[in-house]
This record gives sequence, C-alpha cells and structure tokens, in this order.
Amino acid sequence: MAGRGTRWGALAGAVLVVVFAAALLRAPDTLAAQVAGRWGQGAAEALAALACVHCARRLRGRARAAWLLFGAAQGIWAVTDLAAGAGLLWGVDPASPSLFDALWLTFYLPMGAGILLTYRRLRPERGWQGVLDGALLAGATALIAWMALFHEAVARSSGGGAGLVVNLVYPVADLVALSAIGWVLLRLGVAAPGWLAALAGAVALTLVADVWYLTAYLYGSPAHAGLAAAGYMGASGAWILAARLRARTGQPVWPETARSRPPAWSRALPLVFAVGAVALVTPQERVQFVMALSLAALAGLRIVMTARVEQRLLDERDALLVVDPLTGAGNRRHLEAELARLRAPAAPPVTPLAVLALDVDHLKEVNDLLGHAAGDDLLVRVARATRGCLRAGDTCVRTGGDEFTVLLPGATCAQAVTVAERILRAVTAAGAGCSIGVTWAPPPLVDPQALLRRADRALYRAKAAGRRRVAVDAPDPPLPVG
Repeated sequence: MAGRGTRWGALAGAVLVVVFAAALLRAPDTLAAQVAGRWGQGAAEALAALACVHCARRLRGRARAAWLLFGAAQGIWAVTDLAAGAGLLWGVDPASPSLFDALWLTFYLPMGAGILLTYRRLRPERGWQGVLDGALLAGATALIAWMALFHEAVARSSGGGAGLVVNLVYPVADLVALSAIGWVLLRLGVAAPGWLAALAGAVALTLVADVWYLTAYLYGSPAHAGLAAAGYMGASGAWILAARLRARTGQPVWPETARSRPPAWSRALPLVFAVGAVALVTPQERVQFVMALSLAALAGLRIVMTARVEQRLLDERDALLVVDPLTGAGNRRHLEAELARLRAPAAPPVTPLAVLALDVDHLKEVNDLLGHAAGDDLLVRVARATRGCLRAGDTCVRTGGDEFTVLLPGATCAQAVTVAERILRAVTAAGAGCSIGVTWAPPPLVDPQALLRRADRALYRAKAAGRRRVAVDAPDPPLPVG
C-alpha cells in the first residue's frame, strides 16, 4: 500500500508540474504566470523533499544522513518558492538581492553537505586524494564556464552589482556539485548505481535552470524566467526519481570496503584538466586570475599529497619485502641480504660474526591446545623480547614457523653467549620458553651457510639437553672453508 501511495503521489505531482509549467509558458510576463511559476516550483520541490525523507527512512549511516540533508535542502527551496509566490501577490518584489535570495542560498548548505557525504562514500580513491580530484575538476569546470559563458554575458548585460553576484552563485555552486557527482559516475562506470545517474540529472537540470534564470536577470527576459521555472520543476521530478531508485536499491549500495584500483588516466585527468584551464586564463581579468590562482594552489597540494602517498607505498613495499608481517622481525630475504653484505669485500672493517639459532619451545602444543591465535601471540612476544636484547647493528629474522636467527656482527663467542642468556631470560619473563644455539666465526666470513648449520647443530644439542637453555658450537679449530 505504501508503494502504491508513493506512485500515485508521484503521478499527481507530475500532473501538477505539467499544469503549472503550461500556465507559466503560455504567458510568462503576467503576474499570474509568475505566481504559478513560483508555486509550481514550490509544489514540485515539496514532493521532492518528501521523497528524499521517505528514502532516508529506508537507509542507515551516512546514506541516511545524506538523503535527510537532500530532503532538508528541497524543503528550504520549496518553502522559499511558495513564500516568493505569495510575496508577488502582496506586491513584494523578489528581485535580487532580497531576503528570498538569502533563503534560496541557504539551500546549498544541506545540499552541499549531502553531496559531500555521497561523494566521500562512493568515490573509488581512498583518503583526501579523491576529494582534491573532485575539487580540481569542479574548479577547472567553473573557470572554463566563466571564461566561455558567464564573463561575456556579464560584460554585455546592463545588470550588475550585488544582484549579479548573487545570481552567479547559483550556477557556479550547481556546476561544482555536478562536477563532483559526474566524476564519481565516470570513475565507477558500469558499476555506478542508477540512482546516482538520476541525481546527476537533477543537478544538471538545476544548473540549466540557473543559467536560464541568470539570462532572464541580465536581459529582462520573461520567457527565460518561464523556462527557468519549468527547469526547476523538472529537476524536482529527477530528485523524486533518484529517491525512489535509491530507496528501492536498499542498503548498502556500494560497500565501504569496496574500492576499484584507479586507472592511470583517472589519476592524470584532474591535473591535466586544471592545468589546461589555467593556461587559458587572461591575466588582465581579475576574476579569472583569482580563480586560476586558487586552482593552481589546489593542483600543487594534489601533487604534494600524491608524492607523499607514493613514497609511503614504496616504503611499505620495501618493508614487506624484508619483514615478517606477524612478528615484525626480518625474513629469509633480509637474512640473505645481511649475510651478503657482511661477506662483501667492501664491507666495513673485518670483524668476527656470531650467530644465534633460536627455537620456541612447545609451539605445536600451544597451537593444538589453545589455537593458532595463541601460538601467533607467543611468537610475537618471543620476537619482541629478542629484539629488546639486541644492539642497533644486530639482526633478528624469522626463518621458519618457530625458528629465529640472530646475527651479531663484531661479537666474540663469549659475548654471543652472554646475549643468548639475556634473550633466554627475557623470553622466559614474557611467558614463553626457547632453546638457543650459539656459534662464532673469525674473519673473514667465508661460508655463511656453514655458519648457519653450526648454529642449528648447537640448537639441536640445547633441545636434546632438555630445552630452555643455551648450547655452544664454537669454531676450534677455525671454521673450514665450504
């Protein structure tokens, strides 16, 4: 029943809009036509506000907040248009600037907030990069529109002053909103929901109506004022359609975690578009110069933020290549790189190298009895305790499920044993147990793999002797080559 009532309400609203538009376009210069235009807009916008609120009741979270804001914006516009129609009957001139303009401009506060919420939820890019892209596209579009349309129209018209500034705000604001929504539509492509296309159509019709209204103000054309009123009514119809489609789609339309990888062209297009718009600017024209300067500042901020994001991604990639993601210790790749560095001819002064092979005691039993989450926590605590006992130049890597290897450049065998005993006490204090094998090689480092095997052999002796202890396999005589 509710759905049928909504359909009948939409049909009645469409008939009402057609009646008002016909009366307005038949004789646009009469008082009756002007009142019909205002009241027709108000009636259509009131229906759009109800549709947005009805849609919001079917949603939750940011989506509900966005459509409640859309409903509030349409309600503000409806009340203002109805009041402007009544003012015409009472002889109140609504010409700009007036109190009605202040109310009409208030419409953009909830409307802009709703579009920002929608944009931030649907944009494919993460972080503020997508927001800056939308701002660049909107600013470049506004600058080009000013140079191509508004600037010449203002120069040729007889209007001016505060009224002209007020009437320019409407199309510029709608152009910015349309750029943001259009950018999301372009980026999502076939994955874009239908209601978003309807919403873009509503903003586009409002923009067209704004241009007609501006033309009527500049040249005193009643016909263009009539077209503007009809355009606003059509935009309200598009809002009703968007609200119905959004309510029918349900929640969620676009999951918060779903993001597509932005292709190369989408990363470059906002900057290219902005640079192209700035290149067309005439420096002697003050408004163009200010807009171009603001756009250049946004482009610079976008470049800086992109460079920071890329650098952070490179750092994360480099860390992932050599870091064990669970424990934060190094991995086998890191161990091989360190051994190659210590063996290289260009390595720092020739020094001995001690190696510790560490094995977590009874990890399999912990996994079987308490689960792998408990086992992972045990590994993290062992790795943290081990790293806490090392110097800045030492290396701790995870070489297997429960095995760690520690490199101690410059340490003698006695010093390595001292470090191993310190690690054993720290791991025990952390609520775990481990066995440690120690070995040592005098310079130069000839065969790193043989050194690692000696450390493993010492580790096996420590485990065979009862675990939770340190065993040593010192090179005496010196470690053989190969």
